[in-house]
Amino acid sequence: MNKLLTTITLLCFSVAANADIYFCDPSISASLTGISTRETTLHETTSIIIDTDKGIRVIMPESDNQDYADYCLIDISRITCSWRSSAGNINSFQMSLADESYEQYEFSYTVPVIGLSVPYLIAMVGTCTKA
Repeated sequence: MNKLLTTITLLCFSVAANADIYFCDPSISASLTGISTRETTLHETTSIIIDTDKGIRVIMPESDNQDYADYCLIDISRITCSWRSSAGNINSFQMSLADESYEQYEFSYTVPVIGLSVPYLIAMVGTCTKA
């Protein structure tokens, strides 16, 4: 019985240890409306972490989303995460995994802002580095 428990424990830890973690650094951000686009400084204070086991974590001072949100879908060429914020907006993150030999991967992140007089979209792009 002890050998069985030890084997199960080791298998669980080895599976958990296979998570890929990416640190993402936005390089530019913009606010988009139906009639205008303007660059913002939001990318200067935002960090994004992708953990393939835990999901996505977006760290920005203006947001309440400081914990991992749901999970991300992973396929051969990309990682895609979508989740509903506490304000009810659906946030979207997509990272290209075109080639595992790359040291950095490109990403895009969008957040719709609804409920104001003029709804708009915040968009960021940048690069992710695998830990």
